Formats: sequence, C-alpha cells, structure tokens
Amino acid sequence: MDGTLDYEYAAGDTLQTWGYTCKVDDEAYSLTGHTVRIRIYPLSVGAWSEYAATVVSAAAGTVSFAPSDAAIIVSTGAGFYGVVWEVTRTSDGKILTFPDTGYLLAKVHGLG
Repeated sequence: MDGTLDYEYAAGDTLQTWGYTCKVDDEAYSLTGHTVRIRIYPLSVGAWSEYAATVVSAAAGTVSFAPSDAAIIVSTGAGFYGVVWEVTRTSDGKILTFPDTGYLLAKVHGLG
C-alpha cells in the first residue's frame, strides 16, 4: 500500500464492482482450480471480514467483487478499508494472497 486509492465506492451503490488481476512475477496467475475470497478490513475499527469473490477469467487471473455485498461496509459505512484477494488452490488448500505485501486501499463515501 502506497497511500494511493485502489478503489472508491459510494455507500449504497449496487452496480459497482471492484476488479483485480492476480499476477506472479508480472505474469497473470491462472485461477483454474482455485477459489477466491476478498478480505476487507475497516482501518478505523474491527477485524478482517471475508467474502466470496467472482473469478471473471481463470486464464487471465481476473477477479471481481461487488462492495455492496460486504456486510462490513454496509455496517461500518464511510471510511478507509484495507483489501486483499485470497486465492486458495482447491487440490491442497494452499493459499496465495494478492498483493503479496501490504494491502490495497479502498475509500467508501457516505451518502449525502
């Protein structure tokens, strides 16, 4: 995390999705045979919450998530959140986390 926003979200929007391309050594990481979860942490309070994410293209390593599906965002509201994507290989349960250091930064805007 370098202080730049990776995602922004207006609380209450239901059409927005967050996307990410999982890469290892600057190459797309194949998600074939993997499940993906997004982990979200409100930086002001609380602990990590996990939600199922969607694999958009297994070959391209792309995933997405609708932030309106995150109960932690709905209950905590406006503020900054840490975000990581957790990829689990189904054959042996081994996990890779993206990004591999730190977290992505999301800002949630409150309504009016």
